[in-house]
Amino acid sequence: MLRTHLPKNLITRLARLRSRWFPKYPVLGEEYEPAVAALIVQIVQPGWVCADVGANIGHVTIMLADRVGPKGRVVAFEAHPGNARRLATTVERNGFADTVCIENVAVSDGSADHIDLYPGRGRSSQEWSLSDTDHDGVKHTPALTIPATSLDRYFPSDRQVDFVKIDIEGAEDVALRGMKALLTRQRPIVMVEFHNDAGWQGRFTLYDAGYELFSVEGKRVDRSPATQRVYHCVAFPPGSDHGFAAGVS
Repeated sequence: MLRTHLPKNLITRLARLRSRWFPKYPVLGEEYEPAVAALIVQIVQPGWVCADVGANIGHVTIMLADRVGPKGRVVAFEAHPGNARRLATTVERNGFADTVCIENVAVSDGSADHIDLYPGRGRSSQEWSLSDTDHDGVKHTPALTIPATSLDRYFPSDRQVDFVKIDIEGAEDVALRGMKALLTRQRPIVMVEFHNDAGWQGRFTLYDAGYELFSVEGKRVDRSPATQRVYHCVAFPPGSDHGFAAGVS
């Protein structure tokens, strides 16, 4: 099973990094989903190329940049212009400008070059979405129209991609449908936050590419259409050594 607690050495590492991460914004550690943080630290390796889809102001981006090191690369996609500016400040302030490339675009299925962006509850900076319905079921009108791409379009077939994190407030299905080629040729490990039932349908894109899905607690996620939504999932491509990649014990 995947570890469900934070090992002492990982707690020490996160505590040390907290002193330099996000001097102005919320920091990693206990405040930022420690089970997810632990998995990312265990999975991502030096020299990897990672995509942070829905980077917001950079919580995961900074963690990924620290893990991949100077020989790695992080592409951080953030749809909202204000969040993207704050993300750039966070990256610069933490010394990762040479490692992180910030793309102020929405990640979708690639069917359009521009797409509408909708506010979430209370216009929270964390809940801007490609969906017109917020987490409380309230419908909104679009507030912005922004450039859009798909991961298949952005990453050519000969470009390395090792890890993809997706957290886009219910539009997970759309983004996953836009990375079908990436899933079959580059075979990255994918971590997804499934915010609603519409986004949950995206898991079938992963299954169709031969991936295995697990919760962050280590439980295998069954392919059955009746399977209840799992908020945090990590998906491994065929042939992955789960014990190496996700800390199976």
